[in-house]
Amino acid sequence: MPENSLRSAASNAALIVIDMQEKLTPAMHEMHHLIRRVEVLVGGCALLNIPVLFTQQYTKGLGQTIEPVRRAYVESARGADENVRYAIDDQLTAPRGEVAFSYIEKDTFSAMDEPAFVGALESLKRREVIVCGVESHVCVMQSAQDLYALGYTVRVAADATASRRALDHELACSRMAHEGITVTTTEALLFDLMKGSGHQAFRQISALVR
Repeated sequence: MPENSLRSAASNAALIVIDMQEKLTPAMHEMHHLIRRVEVLVGGCALLNIPVLFTQQYTKGLGQTIEPVRRAYVESARGADENVRYAIDDQLTAPRGEVAFSYIEKDTFSAMDEPAFVGALESLKRREVIVCGVESHVCVMQSAQDLYALGYTVRVAADATASRRALDHELACSRMAHEGITVTTTEALLFDLMKGSGHQAFRQISALVR
């Protein structure tokens, strides 16, 4: 099992946003709080030059990633380092120099059972993974467990994950923490990644989390 370090390193981190889709998200407990926290986490990670991978479960039936989350990524990633952005965006037809949203289709609960996702993550060569999205007790938990078992340092943003029922979310977070996965919050993660107020993105991220 991996030995999770106490502190995160932005240069070694990647964010995974799991299945924040049009026909899933509205059914989640405290939906509006969930959406806002995911927006903040996605935007903050983009400002910190942390690559973001999005998954979608059966897009034909469950729809696209919700517009506020896509917008948070595109608007924040405009200022991100090109080499980081294009690690994810190479598969797109968008002109170089522009930011576009992309996702990885899956029909498995764990993202790590989808070869296209595994390939995309491995191409980033980052060993610290931040996980958010839905549902906490199914796709989020199974993905986090598999990542941890493969030696990744895994951090789950509890306030940026949700299930339809609060109890499922609470028990999933408790189980993941018991198994060695770090369960934390969006604000704690972002400030941990910045290390101090001298970081160039400090003011922007401080405004995001308010």
